[in-house]
Amino acid sequence: MDLIAQETGTKAMSRGCDTTDADQVSAAATALRAEFGPADVMVNNAGIVGSGGPLESISRESWQRVLDVNVTGHLLCTQEFGADMLERGSGSIVHVSSICGVNPLPNAGAYSPSKAAVSMLSRQLASEWATRGVRHTPLTADYYSNPSIRKPREQLVPAGRIGVPEDVADAFVWLTIPLSSYVTGQQILNRRRPRSGRSAHAADSDEHHRRLRRVAAITP
Repeated sequence: MDLIAQETGTKAMSRGCDTTDADQVSAAATALRAEFGPADVMVNNAGIVGSGGPLESISRESWQRVLDVNVTGHLLCTQEFGADMLERGSGSIVHVSSICGVNPLPNAGAYSPSKAAVSMLSRQLASEWATRGVRHTPLTADYYSNPSIRKPREQLVPAGRIGVPEDVADAFVWLTIPLSSYVTGQQILNRRRPRSGRSAHAADSDEHHRRLRRVAAITP
């Protein structure tokens, strides 16, 4: 966070938070308001894979833990941070899903069902809040860099390469600025063709950072 603040010339704050605990989420929102004012945008990014395994033998505890973090946590953060957006009549919330919520990953426990639920949660919220000026978008992340499994994953992607973190960051930025103001409730599958260097809108990051002064980024 300090590095981001130095590079962009803005203020930044980090805070640990268990997103399954409503009191901790409320405390985080209060701290953000005190430092920056109400959030303009939020990225619901907290998620876990869990212990995995086939559904026929998954324990109740393992199933519930993944749903608590991946789904209920998104709802709690949306309720707390989104309340300010509803009062103001504007805002954008991005909910991070996964390609595994579209194409199920066998023997991954509750992960695929939870990510499918994230997408539907976002779409329902988009329908309920659309006339009140607050957008919700489920961002379905594709395969991303992991050195230990890079080659096998590259073979699954038509473009022949898997993404890098900047690919996801670019999508976040676009979904939270006025250029995407007509987009809500549309599931975005973040899969791209190969490119060299930074994208055009990433190169214009200074303007993006000026617009994104108050961001509530919810992470594990």
